[in-house]
Amino acid sequence: MRKIVFLVSVFCFSINVFAQEAIYELSVNPIIQASFCEGEMVKQKGIITKDPAIQVKMYIPHVKKVAGVNDTIDPNVGVNGIFDDFSFSVFSNPDPTIWFDTNVYINSNYPVNQPTIGVATFDGLKKDGMPYNFAQPNSQGVADFLTSKYIYMENMQLADSVYFSFYYQAQGRGNAPEVQDSLVLEFKDSLGNWLHIWAKPGYSIAADSSFFRVMIPVSDPQWFYNGFQFRFKNYATLSGNLDHWHLDYVKLNDFRSITDTIFDDIAFVTPILSLLNEYTSVPWKQYTTSMMGAKISNNFRNLFSTKSVDFKYDVFRYNGTKLGGQSVVTDLFSSGLNNCNPNNGMRLAPINFSYVDTTACIDYFVKESIKATSDAFRSNDTLRFIQRIENYFSYDDGSAEAAYGLTQSYSSLAYKFTMTVPDTLTGVKFYFNPVVNDVSLKQFKLTVWNHDAVNNRPLNIVYQSDIVYNPQYTNCYNGFYEYPIDSLFEMNGVFYVGWQQNSADMLNVGLDRNIDNTPNMFYNTNGNWLNTQFPGSWMIRPVFGKCFMPAGVEDLVSNNELVSVYPNPASNVLYIKGIKANDCTVNVMDMMGKTVIRQSVKENEGIDVSGISNGIYLLRIISSSNTLLYTSKVIINK
Repeated sequence: MRKIVFLVSVFCFSINVFAQEAIYELSVNPIIQASFCEGEMVKQKGIITKDPAIQVKMYIPHVKKVAGVNDTIDPNVGVNGIFDDFSFSVFSNPDPTIWFDTNVYINSNYPVNQPTIGVATFDGLKKDGMPYNFAQPNSQGVADFLTSKYIYMENMQLADSVYFSFYYQAQGRGNAPEVQDSLVLEFKDSLGNWLHIWAKPGYSIAADSSFFRVMIPVSDPQWFYNGFQFRFKNYATLSGNLDHWHLDYVKLNDFRSITDTIFDDIAFVTPILSLLNEYTSVPWKQYTTSMMGAKISNNFRNLFSTKSVDFKYDVFRYNGTKLGGQSVVTDLFSSGLNNCNPNNGMRLAPINFSYVDTTACIDYFVKESIKATSDAFRSNDTLRFIQRIENYFSYDDGSAEAAYGLTQSYSSLAYKFTMTVPDTLTGVKFYFNPVVNDVSLKQFKLTVWNHDAVNNRPLNIVYQSDIVYNPQYTNCYNGFYEYPIDSLFEMNGVFYVGWQQNSADMLNVGLDRNIDNTPNMFYNTNGNWLNTQFPGSWMIRPVFGKCFMPAGVEDLVSNNELVSVYPNPASNVLYIKGIKANDCTVNVMDMMGKTVIRQSVKENEGIDVSGISNGIYLLRIISSSNTLLYTSKVIINK
């Protein structure tokens, strides 16, 4: 159910109207919305940012089609049967080789201590990231479905000892399902009826909750037919991103037993969030080598017996030049305790490269991988990450698990940042989330403060916008909207950005719960500055100037701003206009980074896209010297 939580300066749930701050659980999912955005995408010089939630390589499970009425998949192929740990997704949707539905959200942002990277999250949102019923806040009913493809079970027998297993978690970093909410498993019989097999009612738990394993024998002969299916569904409040259930490690296979809980798998558990020691991104002018973290923390898990594990990572510049990394390091990692809470491995790899492009915005590509002596599931063994050195400061990872606001008139919010050299603040990006109530007509003034070094808090206002702004909602990638500074001035050292609001309405800035920066987050409702009591990071990013491409790149295109890809959206053929260099190569990649088209291209030459599925793709033009010339989003819509 929807919850609003109030904290006050002295006691929780006090009637005191001062020093009041609050959070809402989200009513939309910004990452899912981004995948359906048809508007303009902000062009980053070097790469277009991709979804940070799932950063693993593409993987198609080993399933075999069996000719028949329902064109089923055969669970007997290989040793894993039907298996999905949700480490593979298509635009945050489930693997289409296993599942029919696209309602659930594949991510690594919401779960806590998941078995392996990636889960399927059930909530009160449709597949486009908007509520099932936004008009009625208390509406309740069936929300998401996750339905398997048809499965060939005709040759199964009782002696084959077929079992169905999975892990689940309620809430995680999201919203706890209540007693009237539930997660349900159903099997379909040969007559087409969906029959109840298992359910778990919602319950109140701590945010750092556990995953629980379920083992179900498939022992009734009525399931042994060609075209068998299973599905999960949830009952939830239908007005927002509420009542979360997280599903992981779904497996259907024969020759198992109730004690068959050991999986020959070593896997990453969490994504990389940043290589920097404090920020997730910094302006290129502000970067110093001291900002680079000393180690990469790599959480992975051994679900089997003690085994030898190789680990490596590589860092690449925008043009593919390798900058650093760590070669293969071998360690022994022991098995888990009782396979419910398997042993975590932690590799603190040294970061042995530094930002080398000191005159431009550049994104660096990081690839990590692990390899074990035996490993049945390889899809969760690789992470990919983009480290951004651009034109803004950020603490957040680009995903909001809640929305934050102040519930007192004439209150202020201030976010602390530290500059290393003087520069001109040109704007501030905010992600405002459309939660419960539309506040797009409410007012605030963009505000900047200097630093009180004695008390470590905001001191005096050094800038406040003459313009009264309103929260702007955007469905584009990550949802950030940039508010310009209408009177440019140079800054240095410690400063704070935020707002002063007129009304007592929550403005609902995004709150990233995966990275905690509460020491840098301040609010003021009665003349006193206090640190927030809600752990996380506000999705607020001060901007300094524009991004510029590395020297030499502009010379290879007629004008990077004039290069165009058309038509966009496209159905069959794409054309590129504005290329000056010859012998260029175009790569078309899906949002997981997999190249689906690679071919040479010249001015106004057609690119056949008729063979790829509908969706959003990244198009990159690369010169013969392997220099990235241009990056753009393209939409395929047939």
